[in-house]
Amino acid sequence: MTPEELPAYSDLILPTVRAVITLGGSATAREVTSQVLTDLAPSEEMLAVVRPTRPEASVYMERVQWARSYAKLIGALESPRRGVFLVTPVQVKRYDPNGRSVGRETVALFQRDAQTKGAERAILVTLGKFSEPARRAAIVTAPTVDLIDGDRLAALVKEQKLGVRSVTRVDPDWFNRFD
Repeated sequence: MTPEELPAYSDLILPTVRAVITLGGSATAREVTSQVLTDLAPSEEMLAVVRPTRPEASVYMERVQWARSYAKLIGALESPRRGVFLVTPVQVKRYDPNGRSVGRETVALFQRDAQTKGAERAILVTLGKFSEPARRAAIVTAPTVDLIDGDRLAALVKEQKLGVRSVTRVDPDWFNRFD
């Protein structure tokens, strides 16, 4: 088995957050790792994969650690002190990508929540679109809110290669025109 065949760190972020939830909403780094291993049950072969430059470190275990770090970076977990992780309260609303756009009121409410928490910047993501008044509201008051709509999110996922891969496909009909 090679490192490429193992789950990417990005695939382990959600299981990491779920592990902290399972552990009551807070846990030490060691407890989180143990719970992720219990939940995902990787094979011994998966855990034995190492890099030639670091034969003492399991690639899988490193990715679990990176997942924990990224969960903190994206705001799903917080760490009030070294080695302790808490689940953060996350507000989620569903907007149909083909339905109405996210309006000014939603952005303003999100902005107020971010301001209350002391944020200097905030990011609001939707699979849908933002209305023009929402885009204006995002930049007129502090903290400014970066808006990521469905098209931008898809571009970022593709750019970062998170859960997607490019596949070369030959279109046989293209060659038929030379017959």
